[in-house]
Amino acid sequence: MRRGLNVLLEESGFFELTSSAVLSRTGSPVQLLIGLTILSAVLSALFLNDTVCLMLTVPVLAILRRSGLPNLPYLVALAMSANIGSVMTVVGNPQNMLIGNYSGWTYAGFFLWMAPVGVASVAALVMILLVFYGSRLRAAAGTMRAKASQGDAQPQLDRELLIKSLVVFSGMLLAFVLIGDLPLVAIGGAMILLVISRRSPAQILGQVNWVLLAFFAGLFIVVRGLEQTGLVKDLADAVQPMYGSTLATQVPVFGAVTVVASNVVSNVPFVVLARQIVPTLIEPQLMWLVLAMASTLAGNLTIPGSVATLIVLETARQHRSGRETSVGFFEFLRVGIPVTLVTTTLGTSILVAEHWLFGSSH
Repeated sequence: MRRGLNVLLEESGFFELTSSAVLSRTGSPVQLLIGLTILSAVLSALFLNDTVCLMLTVPVLAILRRSGLPNLPYLVALAMSANIGSVMTVVGNPQNMLIGNYSGWTYAGFFLWMAPVGVASVAALVMILLVFYGSRLRAAAGTMRAKASQGDAQPQLDRELLIKSLVVFSGMLLAFVLIGDLPLVAIGGAMILLVISRRSPAQILGQVNWVLLAFFAGLFIVVRGLEQTGLVKDLADAVQPMYGSTLATQVPVFGAVTVVASNVVSNVPFVVLARQIVPTLIEPQLMWLVLAMASTLAGNLTIPGSVATLIVLETARQHRSGRETSVGFFEFLRVGIPVTLVTTTLGTSILVAEHWLFGSSH
């Protein structure tokens, strides 16, 4: 149902409006990269990161085509910032939703603890991207200025639907904080918006990415099968000694295991598997946050590590807007390695510092 809400926001022109408002008003390729990174991160904290990637990729490609800029730096920035931004809320990505359900962390509590992780990681991402692509973008500034006079296409808006969607979504954010029952709030908000939007349910549900939902359903089936075999319990028992018996060893080791495993079996299935491990650790409430942080930021290591990344690159490939519509595995990896190392280190340090200062209250 939350995806239905995102579909209505797309119908209203919300994503096209926000991307055009931010990206078309930047004065240089470097500013455009920074603006895209921040926009993608903020939207991904509010909506599902895969939805943000699906909605922003085409407008971003159109802006790059009109500006004569290379696609590669911006596609990488969009994918990685969407992953990082989603770490801040329990509705930012599917694994966080599961963790919120398993752990009892509230929407507000989770955000207060994870927002510093997201902000610091976005800043680190910008700096790393500028190290890799800064000189190339500065060299393209002349081309961007030359094409700036061509103007930008105005986004197509359904103002009535846009207002209704934003009002309902604002109410949902408030309800997330006050009520705390995320599935109930999401279903209720989507149902209200579907009624007042006067759109056909078949029309809206027909635009939901059912292939993506089927993909996640298949992952859960496979994971459940593994659990039934007893293999998951055996693996959990085998790796238990690795974590040690103190918080000083459990946090970094569990975080590192999560990063590796999230790129081997994907982050959502690993979170399902890890729900049996976290309660056995010293500070389960802190370790749920470590799991959310590491499994999300691990998505920036490789292309298959995140569904959001796959969406960006596949959408770009299908539209073939200009040059460099595809990003190679090793090109992504050479940026992904420092981004993942730096952001997970920052995230771990911030969570440990918060635990030391405030305890594990949620």
